[in-house]
Amino acid sequence: KSVLKYQELMTEICVQEKASSCPEVFFTRKKNIPVASMYPNGKMYLNIDVIDRLTDDEIYFSIAHEMGHFINQDSFKNTVFMANQILDNGLMVADMDKWVASSFMIPGMREYHHKVEANADRFAVKYMKKNKKTINCESMFKKMLGDEKASNEQHDGVEERCKKIEEK
Repeated sequence: KSVLKYQELMTEICVQEKASSCPEVFFTRKKNIPVASMYPNGKMYLNIDVIDRLTDDEIYFSIAHEMGHFINQDSFKNTVFMANQILDNGLMVADMDKWVASSFMIPGMREYHHKVEANADRFAVKYMKKNKKTINCESMFKKMLGDEKASNEQHDGVEERCKKIEEK
């Protein structure tokens, strides 16, 4: 596998969006990255074990979704939001992985993430339509999730998420 193919897809979206900078794409096998993840430093990681199960259009959707996070500066905003929650609530954080996992216990955090993810999905759908790419939403998410549960704290369940995507 060459990361170049995926960087070219990202660059295509960056050019269409007239972005001032374009995220770098890297491969990972980390289990905590279900498909793709965008970081505040402009690096996007694709889970190579998962993308092997996806079609090119499904990968395009995933990359466009992450680009939506980049354009909206969601990773930075999430970091600021979480830091404010730590400070505002006097929380002690010894292990950042545990903090991120439990952060959805904070009132409003789950709803905030669902909104951010829905916005990134809308961004991806816009590019899918613009470039005449199609996906079977439920099939794609089932391939992405593998044996994982159908929904989690950050995303609506597959049926609800697909309903929102298909309404666009």
